[in-house]
Amino acid sequence: MLIRVFISALFAALLGLAALELKVLWPLVGASTHEFELLQLGQVDLRVHGKQVHLDGLAVSPSGTIWVADTGEPGPRIVALDHDGQLIDTFRGAVGAGISADGEAVLTVDPQAAIVSRIALGGGATRTWSLDGFHLTAPRGVVRVQADTLAVAATGTGTVFLFGEDGHAVGILGASPTGVPQLLEPRYPLVDSAGRVYVNDRNGRVVRWDGQQLDAVFRTRDREAAVLTDPEQSAVDAQGRLWVADTEAGRVWVFDSSAEFLGQWQPTAAPHPIALAIDGDHIYITDRDHALLYWFQLDR
Repeated sequence: MLIRVFISALFAALLGLAALELKVLWPLVGASTHEFELLQLGQVDLRVHGKQVHLDGLAVSPSGTIWVADTGEPGPRIVALDHDGQLIDTFRGAVGAGISADGEAVLTVDPQAAIVSRIALGGGATRTWSLDGFHLTAPRGVVRVQADTLAVAATGTGTVFLFGEDGHAVGILGASPTGVPQLLEPRYPLVDSAGRVYVNDRNGRVVRWDGQQLDAVFRTRDREAAVLTDPEQSAVDAQGRLWVADTEAGRVWVFDSSAEFLGQWQPTAAPHPIALAIDGDHIYITDRDHALLYWFQLDR
């Protein structure tokens, strides 16, 4: 009798565990998950002899100039390419994890010197802002929110810092009313056409604000322990869909504008996607372990 009870209990426990595993894994393998398949259009090799290249930032200007940030050794650089992948210019010494387009220029932040720079073709750094007085720890990523406001994600501080063209603080995103940080290593801030600010963090999510108000949280399912394991750079397409590069998962997650999970794209050319940018019907991506820039036809 005791053996029967034990076997029944064990069987019930196994069924419960199986149900739990199915609930956890279903968003990844379930029939309702759409697999995006994008046609690769081209690639360009950005390797430099004797240099350890690490491409971890992408931006595209309105004219189609592609900006690629390389934070590898022995020194960082930002490379500008035309829409065919031909080299236009190289800016050596410019640190650029989390770069963003600012008109026909690009914004970048140096995490060591705590300096935001605006770099333009033909002129290099045309404007700089010092963040020294704000005690931000390890800033990673900057974007223009409005004509007179910029946002910097500070991974060590756990917040997104807002400052004006005059260099003065104008606000903080990701902090409680008492100032307690609510983000874990935020990086790669992004602004959509409606002026809403997105930021990825190590809690396995993308958080969005509309003004100073928390607007949406993007996860691959509605639970605290999200499948997003290592979200890096994100981009919003013309339909308002959010594409999130997840390095460790080896996937790009796709959401609609209301934070509903739409599906996933697994780019075989970039098994560890880290940087991502969208320009019209093209999506650009780099891999953590390769010095190659790829571009694909965007799935409509």
